[in-house]
Amino acid sequence: MGRNYLPVEESLVICERFGAVEACAVLNKRKGLYSKAIKLYMSAIVKLCVDKLIHTIFVEKNSSFMNPLCTNEHM
Repeated sequence: MGRNYLPVEESLVICERFGAVEACAVLNKRKGLYSKAIKLYMSAIVKLCVDKLIHTIFVEKNSSFMNPLCTNEHM
């Protein structure tokens, strides 16, 4: 018994409309568009890193980047 999947192209349109970057990367990979998929994966990774950096700077604002005694693993 086979699995019923939504068509890749229609799924990609929906994911793009809602900004689901990682899902778009997966679907582009399934379409064989590896370069586009890698770019989307990289943009997702960069966004995660930026979000974490912003959190570290503004939420954990008592931390100092230049403090050698700082125990925050993300700095």
